[in-house]
Order: sequence, then C-alpha cells, then structure tokens
Amino acid sequence: MESLFSIVETKQFKNEVERILHLPGCVVKNTIELTFVLDKAMPGEWAQAATKDILSILKRHSEVFRNIRLNVVTWGEKVTQDVIPTAQIVMGSYFDHWEEIEDKKRAGEEELYSFLRLFQARSKIVIVFSKDGLQQQNEAACKKLLQPFLGRKLINLPLCQKFL
Repeated sequence: MESLFSIVETKQFKNEVERILHLPGCVVKNTIELTFVLDKAMPGEWAQAATKDILSILKRHSEVFRNIRLNVVTWGEKVTQDVIPTAQIVMGSYFDHWEEIEDKKRAGEEELYSFLRLFQARSKIVIVFSKDGLQQQNEAACKKLLQPFLGRKLINLPLCQKFL
C-alpha cells in the first residue's frame, strides 16, 4: 500500500509526535488517548485515507500506539465527539455515513478550540485533519484558547495538496 505522506513528511510527523510525548508532565502509561479532529468540509475519501495512513504510521513508530483510546471529533456545523475502536478507521466503516459540508457552514475555529479545551484535555496528541489547514480569524482569542497545553499537543495536517 502506498502512503499518502512522503518519507520526509512521515519523519517530520514522527519527530513532532516524539516532541509531544516528551513534553514535561506527559506521562505515558498503558493506554494513551489520541484525538483525531476531522473537518467535515473535506470529502470522506480524503479523511478515510489520511486517518488510516496516520494510524499505521503511529502503530509502526512506537509500541505506545498499539493500545490507544481513539477520540474522533467531527468539525462540521457543530463540533461532536465519538469514542471508537481503531478498527473502524482501518476498515473504513466510520466513514460510511460521511456527509461533506460547505466551508461556510462549518463551525468557527474558536468553537473547535474551546470544545477541544473542555473535552479533550486528557488526550496526549490532537491531530487535526483539515481541508486547507487552520486559518485563525481571531488570532488573539484562538491563542488564548490554545493555552496552556492544547497548543503544544496539536498537530495540523492540511490535506488539500495531497489530493488535488
């Protein structure tokens, strides 16, 4: 199976994951919590391919990712959360009922960050799969919501250049 990410991008991603896992106060025990944020403005095929690829990269990278609790946050008109087994991502069944929405209908980034701050504080790593990347409209408010911890464990993966 061919990877979406080049060898260099994979190495950069692994380095970013290692940086996050070695932050002061980041204790890794038996089960690690991982959060995927999926932008509903991108096609389901993009999300399915990218999440499956990232999961396989993580599982090959370290023994820590063999047993994870996966939180999937969908960022659409509302921000919602599901806790699912990784097999649903690998098999693709999570994306069976995926409905793409317009960028204009998507909730704002401030709403996403406040949701992540409230409900995903326990996650060690938060990976955002977005169509065009995160463009912060209100930079001061977003920066405040990312403090003190969320900004250090957030990885942004814009997928537009991968599929177009």
